[in-house]
Amino acid sequence: SGKPVLAHPALRRRSALRERRPHAVRRHTGRVATRFAVLLAGDIVAILLARAVAMWLATETAFGAASLTATPLTLGGTRFVLLGVITIAAVFAAGGHSRHRALNQPIRLFGAAAGAVLLNWAGGIARGYLSDLVLPLVATAGVLWLSLLLVRQISEWFLRHVWPGARGAGAAILIGPPIAARRFEQAVAA
Repeated sequence: SGKPVLAHPALRRRSALRERRPHAVRRHTGRVATRFAVLLAGDIVAILLARAVAMWLATETAFGAASLTATPLTLGGTRFVLLGVITIAAVFAAGGHSRHRALNQPIRLFGAAAGAVLLNWAGGIARGYLSDLVLPLVATAGVLWLSLLLVRQISEWFLRHVWPGARGAGAAILIGPPIAARRFEQAVAA
């Protein structure tokens, strides 16, 4: 009748979290989209760097002349575009754009580069020219992988230091009495 209903403090916190959720989702989506765009741009730069390195090796070294003269990296054209598109798709499929997979990132990038090179040369392999293609396959995959790995390290550094990872991150909510939460607050601030 005239008695007010008292809401428990936990219910008030719960409703505050629920009201904040759409903003947190937008903020998280923005961070993920920024990360993906930076890494995708880095992958495109890495493929172009691999082409430049392969062309330099093919003209300046005996090894490059023997192994890289007839590869998609040096020939250019549609085979190079196909290699680039397949490489980007393979890096994405291998989970190369997730920050939670950084521990085994080199092997993921190697698998993506090797898979892209094998798919690009699948016609020659199917026709029985594998013995003639082993050196160009290994050289192309190696140059592509090392370029991806180098540029990925630079991209990750950029995302960590130049474009801070905490950008847009929400504040932590520590539940409990302030005296008990103080040590967590100091640990997070350290």
